[in-house]
Amino acid sequence: MSGGSINPLGINILIREILKADISGLNKIELAQEFETTKMTMGRVLEPLIANGLCEEEKVGVSKIIKFKDKSYLWDYLKKTIPNPTKNIVYSKRIDKKLPLSGVSALAKKSMLAEDEIKTFVVSKKNFNKHFKVSDLTVEGIGLAKLEIWDREPSLVKDGIINSVDLYLVLKNDSDERVQIELEKILKKEKLNL
Repeated sequence: MSGGSINPLGINILIREILKADISGLNKIELAQEFETTKMTMGRVLEPLIANGLCEEEKVGVSKIIKFKDKSYLWDYLKKTIPNPTKNIVYSKRIDKKLPLSGVSALAKKSMLAEDEIKTFVVSKKNFNKHFKVSDLTVEGIGLAKLEIWDREPSLVKDGIINSVDLYLVLKNDSDERVQIELEKILKKEKLNL
């Protein structure tokens, strides 16, 4: 199944449907409103989702609604094909508490795992320059915060922590066995088994 790559908004739509299952049955206009974009942009976002068999358009009366596959199908697809959203890691001389926690810092808040020495936060590549200047950045070992720069906006942030699916994407290749054990526990709570 190869229907083109899914763009960042498409990934966030997939994550939303996996975790909340509340957007299947909406039409393009309703989806565009829900994700604060245009109908034309939503059409372009949905094309690869449809082409990859993750959802389909179904005619109901005069409109077309989007019907997603079930949660387990979407989750299996996401695990196999969606990469870690982190495109770069930098260190900051200051902590911006408006940014959500990511990585082991987020996992520690959701589990019994001990926190890293410095907290890990996430910022999208698009918003990085709004939050940080070159003078805010430093090297590992001196920084007060680790920043993951993502290729998309984090979605479904709750209590300043990224969602469980994004947490999986960020930590799935972490070699620390304790991280993998705690991550698996969180995914089981969400009924997302590895």
